[in-house]
Amino acid sequence: MYKSTEIKLYETAISLKRCYFVSPGRCITTKFVCDGDDDCGDGSDEATADHACNHRTCDPTEFKCENTSRCIAMSYVCDGDNDCGDASDEHPKEGCVFRTCKPTQFR
Repeated sequence: MYKSTEIKLYETAISLKRCYFVSPGRCITTKFVCDGDDDCGDGSDEATADHACNHRTCDPTEFKCENTSRCIAMSYVCDGDNDCGDASDEHPKEGCVFRTCKPTQFR
């Protein structure tokens, strides 16, 4: 029978990823691995050789950014914000229409 602390440690170990190089000992949630953001500060959570980030699949309710490993909510597609960092979520091939501003507006 496991002690509650042992179970807690096991659950933590499977849901966390240890950062290497710059910040050894720092842990991040696995949700942040291959998300397109350098959460470790040394890129180890985005290293394609270690995590196969380029082959990441997104949930059906998410949009996979074209040139990054990021998955974003479908509601962020064509919203006028470059959520992917490569603007693939704002591309005309996704059905996005470039909005023009009125003379009294600033873009």
